[in-house]
Amino acid sequence: MNKYNNAIIEMINILEKEHLSFPLEVSKEELNDYVNIVLGKNINNDYDFNYYANNIIKYALNSYDSHTKLACTSFSKNKLPIKLKVINNKLYIIDTYGYDNIKYKKIVHINDIEINKLIKEIDFMTCSSTKEHLCDIVESSFVYPESLRCLESINNDCKNIKIDFSDNSNIVFDANKEYPKLSEIKNYSYEINENIIIIHINKCTLEYPDQIIDLISELKEKEINNYIIDIRGNGGGDDTIFNPLIQHLKDKNIITLVDNKVYSSGRHLLMYLKQIGSKTIGTGISTSLNSFGARKRINLESLDNYRLNITTKYLYFDDNLNMLSINSKDDLNKLDKDIFKPQIFKPDIYVENSIDDYRNGVDKQLEVAINEFRKKDYYGKIWKIIA
Repeated sequence: MNKYNNAIIEMINILEKEHLSFPLEVSKEELNDYVNIVLGKNINNDYDFNYYANNIIKYALNSYDSHTKLACTSFSKNKLPIKLKVINNKLYIIDTYGYDNIKYKKIVHINDIEINKLIKEIDFMTCSSTKEHLCDIVESSFVYPESLRCLESINNDCKNIKIDFSDNSNIVFDANKEYPKLSEIKNYSYEINENIIIIHINKCTLEYPDQIIDLISELKEKEINNYIIDIRGNGGGDDTIFNPLIQHLKDKNIITLVDNKVYSSGRHLLMYLKQIGSKTIGTGISTSLNSFGARKRINLESLDNYRLNITTKYLYFDDNLNMLSINSKDDLNKLDKDIFKPQIFKPDIYVENSIDDYRNGVDKQLEVAINEFRKKDYYGKIWKIIA
């Protein structure tokens, strides 16, 4: 038995001990049978191991736990200088660093493999409780050569990443090159449009202590009651840091913008905003509302360049949108299995930005939100009556 097979057995033992409910989707006997099939495969490198080990986690937990996963700490963090977006089941480049000629093009192949085949291989190793989460993983994974090399159809030792477009053009990137990165976005910022404060909250993290308190002090000076809270792209962090902001917004008129990248604590922030009466505009989000969350990290002994991220809580929401938490196996086993039935978030107004919107510099989701405030019935106290 090689080191990778030993690492799979070690991973299963850790998950059975540390996870609140592993396996969840299948019986232990079914899991053992499946693991034996995987152990019979020819796993001889880190890329194959990453692919099949994460598939075992997917098999055991299915859509219920997208936080528990295996990560290789020795993979290069080199990134292609592009930003991707899945729109209407098609994959587009929506931004680049220095390659304007390929902006807004539709991708049809990567290294001569059809894009839909590669997406299926990502799905094979990804626990996704929503279709939006799978799209998010595709958008984020396909810009990393190391992630692409993990896929079954991509050569593990490929030197180049060739992208073919629907207009029969292509571009070739050096898979080992460190390209300049796209500009990093701030954790949060705000602007004023007409009589509306638009706050962009991109991460649930602080850049310095008391940053939220400083933000609220500035907001109070504006004496504006109409707010658009833009949490698109918010993949989480510590949602509790925004408690003072939630208190400030309680008597305000609020619309929240969401997209397929709202995940983890970003989802909690969304629910806090809904709890105080926010309307929501955008798409579905990257997780069901009920899911396993919070994580601890355990390094594998048999492969010291691999780390297991394992959830430690099960989180769900009651009818009043209060978040409840289960922290032990015993407590989870006492509950009816219906607790795992997915609670899927749906925005009040569904709006998806099209590729033409990106091409023309239009943010249709934001425009719809602003137009909601422009309606006569959506100002002042009348807003509270209607909403």
